[in-house]
Amino acid sequence: MLTSVVLAQAQVPGEQLSPINDAPKCNAQRENWTVGLVSCTNESHTGYTLFSPFPSDTSYLIDEEGREVNSWESPGGHRPGASAYMLDDGSLLRTGNIGNESIGNFSGGGIGGKLERIAWDGTLMWSWEYSSTTAITHHDIEPLPNGNILAIAWEDRSEQEALQAGRNPAIASDSPGGQGNIWPDQIIEIEPVGSNGANIVWQWHAWDHLVQNYDPTKDNYGTVEEHPELLNINYVTQSGNQAGRADWMHCNSIDYNVELDQIMISCRGMDEFYIIDHSTTTQEAAGHSGGTYGKGGDFLYRWGNPQVYGKGPIKRPATLRSARCPMDWRGASRRKETSSSSTTALGEQLHTRP
Repeated sequence: MLTSVVLAQAQVPGEQLSPINDAPKCNAQRENWTVGLVSCTNESHTGYTLFSPFPSDTSYLIDEEGREVNSWESPGGHRPGASAYMLDDGSLLRTGNIGNESIGNFSGGGIGGKLERIAWDGTLMWSWEYSSTTAITHHDIEPLPNGNILAIAWEDRSEQEALQAGRNPAIASDSPGGQGNIWPDQIIEIEPVGSNGANIVWQWHAWDHLVQNYDPTKDNYGTVEEHPELLNINYVTQSGNQAGRADWMHCNSIDYNVELDQIMISCRGMDEFYIIDHSTTTQEAAGHSGGTYGKGGDFLYRWGNPQVYGKGPIKRPATLRSARCPMDWRGASRRKETSSSSTTALGEQLHTRP
């Protein structure tokens, strides 16, 4: 199984990553091969592919003919936490799954806990853990132009906190120990310091932007369909033994738009992606006002499953369950294309751009 399959655009120090051949030589139709380049056509993209096999502690960069250009082995010996990015200087920024070294009760697909930056020659440049009894990074990260890093993390909220927030106790939880804890997602902005330190310079918590119509005596009570800028704490998309998982949001991809200063996250558990304002302070991100768009940390836009906020069809479109990581911003023409009538039917514009 592979993760982080992307076209690499970074330049290698001291080298120019130009195509090895003037034109692809695609004669690899090897039906019985199980490794290496087994198939390609002359229509394939001429470039480089970066990938990290889940069972391995190594990431690979290959060319269009399947030849290895470089590889980076995790100095900590960690399997990938589900994402890796090649930076402009040829170094690799990757997530690491610290496994049994984590001290919290978190578990699940995409769990991480560590970030590593590895030079082109394999030298460890920086590493840092974000793992405690109350939080751990998982799935995706996003390098920012200023050198900081956005990361998705779970935070542990107790059964008592969940009930006070308006969670319906009839919704089961698979939290360890038989508890009804839940793990809402948060976003942290990390400023690397030295070779193994970091400052968290900004953060956003889904927990600060909830709504529920279950219990008027508890927090966050309101009419769900009147608040598409908030997340319904009692919406569950899964069924059977997957229903009511502690990781009920399961956000698995994050991207950043430098022009708009906005963050986009995709959450498989909700069948939606959300756009939030990054121009806010951490204090504003915890509220409902402030920032460039005046909405604080509330959703500026959401798309995918209007049932979550009470405006969807009775039966959710089957295609939405396939909306999984990765995702990224496209150019203006692409954004214009995706604001078609089909998108309008499934999305909600929640702000007026200044």
